[in-house]
Amino acid sequence: MSQLESFFIICPPELTDELELELEEVWPFLEDESGRPQLTPLIKQKTLGGIFLETRPLIGFQLNRVLKLASRILWRRARFKARELFQLEGQLKSLPWTEWIPEGKKVKFSISASGSKVNNEKRIEDMLQRLLGKRLKVMKDHEDFHFYLRHHENQMTVSLDTSGEHLHKRGRVQFKLQAPLRETLASAALRWMLNDVSSSELNRITWLDPMAGSGTHGAELLDHRGLGTREDYAFNSFKEMPKIFRSPEFWKNHVLAKGIPFRNLVLADQSADAVNVMKKNFESCQERNIILLQKDLFSIDSRDDYGISRNEALYIVLNPPYGERLELSDPRKEILKMREQIWQKLQPQRLGLWVPASLGNLNFPEKLLQKRELRNGGIPVHFYVWEREV
Repeated sequence: MSQLESFFIICPPELTDELELELEEVWPFLEDESGRPQLTPLIKQKTLGGIFLETRPLIGFQLNRVLKLASRILWRRARFKARELFQLEGQLKSLPWTEWIPEGKKVKFSISASGSKVNNEKRIEDMLQRLLGKRLKVMKDHEDFHFYLRHHENQMTVSLDTSGEHLHKRGRVQFKLQAPLRETLASAALRWMLNDVSSSELNRITWLDPMAGSGTHGAELLDHRGLGTREDYAFNSFKEMPKIFRSPEFWKNHVLAKGIPFRNLVLADQSADAVNVMKKNFESCQERNIILLQKDLFSIDSRDDYGISRNEALYIVLNPPYGERLELSDPRKEILKMREQIWQKLQPQRLGLWVPASLGNLNFPEKLLQKRELRNGGIPVHFYVWEREV
C-alpha cells in the first residue's frame, strides 16, 4: 500500500478555501502504519467544491475522521475515455470489480453524464446491471460499497465512496431538534471566530451558545481539530483497510485525539426540551468543563446568570431559531434587540451570529471581523463575527 492513489475531498463550494487550509493544518499530524506522523508531501489541486489529492490509502481513509469541513471523500479507482457505447461497455466490463468488492457485499451506483455522446444515465445503469448483476448484488440502497460514475466530455471516472454517511454526521450529536445547523458550518464558524487567536490563548476562552438547540456548536468545539467519536465509515469494509485502524489504541493515542482546549463551554436554551436533548448528546463528556442550562437570553441580567465571571474571555456564537423565538414580522428589530442584550449584559470579546440572508447586511457598531455567505440545508445564510472594541 505504498503507492499513491487519487482521492477527491468534497465540500460545500463556499468552504473550498477553508478546506484547503484545514488540510494543510492537519497534514503533519496524520499518522502512518507505525503510529508516527507520516512524512509524505502534500500533493493537491483545488477546484470549486473540493480538493484532488494524491496520497496513500491509509492517509485518504484517515482524513474521514480528521477533516471537519469535508462532506465526503471519494477514492478514484479508474479513469478512461469512451466516446461510443460499445467502448464504455468494454472498459467497464474489464474493471476488476470482484477484486474491489468482496463476495456477498452489496454495491450501489450513482451515475451522472453530461457533455458526452453517451449521456443517458439510465442506459449506463442498465449496462452495469447487465454486466455485474450476476456477480454482484446491485442495490438501490443499503449498500456496502457505493461507486460514483461520472461521464463528462467522453471521459469516465469511477470513484468509490470511502465515507459512508455524510461526514457532517460526526456521531456525537445523536439527538436533534428541527432545522439544526449542519456540523460542517458550525465547524467553519469556529474557524472564523478563531482566525487570529494563538494556541496559547485558546484555553483561556469561555464559550457560550445562548440558543444552543441540540448543541451543535458545542459538539464541534469538543471535536475541533480532533478526531470525533464516529467509527462507522465505508472504508471499514475495504480489503485495503489498514489493520492498525482496527486497533482502538491507534485512535486513542492519535496526536489529534484531544481536540481544541477551552476554559468552559456553556450551552443554554430557553426550551426544556432542548436542554434535555443536549443532556443526552453530552452525557459522555463529563471530563470536560461543560455547563448545560435552561435560560432565556432575553431575560438574563448579567454573565452571572450563566455562571460566567467578569474576568473570563467570553466568545458567544449562536444560530437563533427564527420563526420560533424571534418574530418574523420584524426580524431586524429583534436582531437589534438581541445585539443590545448580548453586548450590554454579557460584554463578550467576540460574537458570531448566523442570520438568514434575506435580512440583508447587518451594520453593528462593533468591529466586523468576518462576513461569510453560505447555505444551510439549501437556505442562504450569512455568518458574522464582531469584536468588542477595547
